[in-house]
Amino acid sequence: MVTFLSYLKENRVVGTQSTGNLPLKAIREICAKFVKPPMLENKIGDQIFKLRSEDEVWPLFFLHMLANRSGLVTGGQARIWKLTSSGEAFLNAAPPLQLGFMLDVWWHYEDWRIAFPVSGLAQGLPHGFAEIALKRLRTLPVGKSASYVSFADPLIQETRFTWPSHDQDVSKMIRRSAIERMVILPLVGFGCMETEYGMEDIHGHEFSKLATICLTQLGKGLLEVL
Repeated sequence: MVTFLSYLKENRVVGTQSTGNLPLKAIREICAKFVKPPMLENKIGDQIFKLRSEDEVWPLFFLHMLANRSGLVTGGQARIWKLTSSGEAFLNAAPPLQLGFMLDVWWHYEDWRIAFPVSGLAQGLPHGFAEIALKRLRTLPVGKSASYVSFADPLIQETRFTWPSHDQDVSKMIRRSAIERMVILPLVGFGCMETEYGMEDIHGHEFSKLATICLTQLGKGLLEVL
C-alpha cells in the first residue's frame, strides 16, 4: 500500500475513460516496485496472454479498492488519481497502525465479492457471514495447522451459504473456493494466516488444492481487535 500510494503521490496518473482503472504504464511500474511483483503476462503453450486491465492484477486491484473505499485516494474516469489528506496521514503512520487500518476496512467496509466476482454471488453473501467467519477464525489454534475443509464446511453450513447448482459436489467445491478467495487469502496477505496446498486429481487433471490453514500469533491479535 505504501508503494501504491507513494507512486500516486509522485506521478500523474489519470484513470481510464471507461472504468477509471489505472493505465497499463502505471500498473507495470507500480507492480515492479512490489516486494513480490505479480506476473503480468501468462504463457500457455505457444500463446502469451498480455495484461489488459488493472482488475486482472489482483494484488494491485485489491490495494486500489481498499485505498478507494477508505478514502486514501480520489480519482476515477478520466480523472487524476491522487492522495487525500487521509492518504498522506496513512503514509506517515506506524506500520502496525497501517496494517490494522487496512484489515479493518477490508473486513467491515469492503465488498468481499471483489475477490470472487462471479454471477453466483450476485445476490450477496448470507446475512452475518463476516461475523460468523470471524467467530470461527478466532477458535483456530495459534501456530497449528488445521484442515481447511474442516473450517470451510461448518462455515458454509452455519451461514447457509448456497450456490445455484444442481450438482452438489460442484456446489460445495465452488463454495469452498469462494471462502478461500474471500476469507483466507486476504488474511494471508495481512499476515494473519499461513497456508499449505496439496494436489487433487479431477477427471485426470491435477489441480492445486488448499489443504491446511494456520492462524499466526499476529493474526490472533488482529482478529481479537476486529
